[in-house]
Amino acid sequence: MGLRTPSGTGDTSGRPGHDRQEAGLMAGFDELKRNINDTNEILSIPLPVVLAPFLALIRSPLSTGPITATALAAIHNFFTAGLINEHSKDTQRALGELSNSLAHCKFEATDSSGDEVVLMRIVNVIDTCQASVVDEAQRIAASMR
Repeated sequence: MGLRTPSGTGDTSGRPGHDRQEAGLMAGFDELKRNINDTNEILSIPLPVVLAPFLALIRSPLSTGPITATALAAIHNFFTAGLINEHSKDTQRALGELSNSLAHCKFEATDSSGDEVVLMRIVNVIDTCQASVVDEAQRIAASMR
C-alpha cells in the first residue's frame, strides 16, 4: 500500500506486525465499500462510518506524507461535495473524530515540500470545516429573522 516500515524494528523481511497494521487500515476501506454497495443512498450511512478509514490513515504513524495528504484531500472533497453537512447522520460525532484525528495526525516525514503539502491540507480541511459551520450558523440566523 505504500506505508512506511516502523522505525527501530530492524525487520524488513515479512514484517508480520506491519502487515497486520496495514491490513487493518485497508479493512476499513473494504468495510466502507461494502456499506456503500449495500445502500441506495450514501447519506443514509452514518458520517463517522464514512470517515473512519480516512481518519485511521491520518492518525497512523505508518502513513507516508503522500498517503496522508490524499486522505486529507478526500475529506476536503467530502465537504465541498456536500457529503459532510448539517443533515448528515451523526455529524457532531464525526466532526469531533475529525478534529481529534487532525490534532493527532502522524505521517512519515519524507521531504520538506511533501511535508508542507500535508500541513497545507490540514489547514485546508480545518478552513473548509470552519467555513461550513459558519455558513450553517448564518443560514439558521437568517431563518430566525
